[in-house]
Amino acid sequence: MFSRRSGGSRGGPAGQIAALLAALCLVLPSSASSQEPPPLNWGRNAFQLWSGGDYSERHWSAWAGLAYSPFSAISNPGFRLRVIAGGGQFHYTGYAIEGGKIVETTLKGTSDFVEGAIGYQWQLGSWTMKLYGGALFSETRPDAFDVLPKSTSRVQPKITFENWINLSPYYWVNVDGSYATTDRDYWSRARLGWRVHRVLSAGPEISAEGNRYIDAWRAGIFVRYDGTWGEAVLSGGVAEEETHSPAAYLSLNWLGRF
Repeated sequence: MFSRRSGGSRGGPAGQIAALLAALCLVLPSSASSQEPPPLNWGRNAFQLWSGGDYSERHWSAWAGLAYSPFSAISNPGFRLRVIAGGGQFHYTGYAIEGGKIVETTLKGTSDFVEGAIGYQWQLGSWTMKLYGGALFSETRPDAFDVLPKSTSRVQPKITFENWINLSPYYWVNVDGSYATTDRDYWSRARLGWRVHRVLSAGPEISAEGNRYIDAWRAGIFVRYDGTWGEAVLSGGVAEEETHSPAAYLSLNWLGRF
């Protein structure tokens, strides 16, 4: 999940990005291409801003993103443009010099990323679905004391889907996921929410993420506020990687529209 190595994918990133965007366009409503595009929306509720942070025993990260709905309100169906950036620090097992000898030890690396995507939002009754295709730039840097340092940076195509279903006035389900091709990076999360108050929800969450080198899982609970000050979600639970013992995690996210 945090270890990245050099490698390419068939056709190159540019070709795969073009293929992803072409596939995305094929599933958009046919009426979108048969009508003149409306004027760009620069008014109220055209933008969505969010930020967050995540902490566990072996890593921490922070991020921020901005989405723009050019032809409609951000909560209505239509095209979306968005950019996300973030970074963090992680622990990994490597080799360093201690007492004149090379020994295996725990080291600290850093990583950052920038992602740009174009997408579309559908509304089917109580089901809201979003699909994005774009490009992800990521960079990973090893500890300064690593005797076998290897920094990696790459651009890779990425696809993301987001789903929200209101099961009833009291319950909802949220399922999100993403996949980037070169390192086979994947991420998924599912939440079942119970509206305990008009602006408060709570419930369980599970997630899985990883890449070609490592897999990780999480299980926990969350509390979500959706009111005057936007949306805020606080979650925590147990995280486990296949090469390490379980550890606690804590995550906080905020989202606003303007």
